[in-house]
Amino acid sequence: MIRPPSPPPGVGASAKVTELPETGNDNEMNRTSAYIEPVAGGRSYGVWLVSLGLGAPQSFTHEGRTYVMGIRPSACTCPTPSTLKKFSHDLYAGTDIPRTSPAWSTSPIRGRGTTGTCSSS
Repeated sequence: MIRPPSPPPGVGASAKVTELPETGNDNEMNRTSAYIEPVAGGRSYGVWLVSLGLGAPQSFTHEGRTYVMGIRPSACTCPTPSTLKKFSHDLYAGTDIPRTSPAWSTSPIRGRGTTGTCSSS
């Protein structure tokens, strides 16, 4: 378990952070977390936990202005190799009306051992 030097303020005060390997599983989510220390005007505002697992951002006020800290989930698109094995464009005889309608997939794209994630390899 990873702990900051002192309990963080805010919604992360009672949270426990454990380092886990990154996942590409459809039923799991990578809950990125970080401890950050905002410093302004020569003053530290403590060590705060920001995480996708908290469900809320953290905030502090400096000189009357509120600053919000958090981690936003990101999406990236990676080229996934695919091969078209068969294609047909069947029409009703004597017309331009297609006999089959196009099929659309709502499933996630899978490739190279990952689902919806990118690797830099």
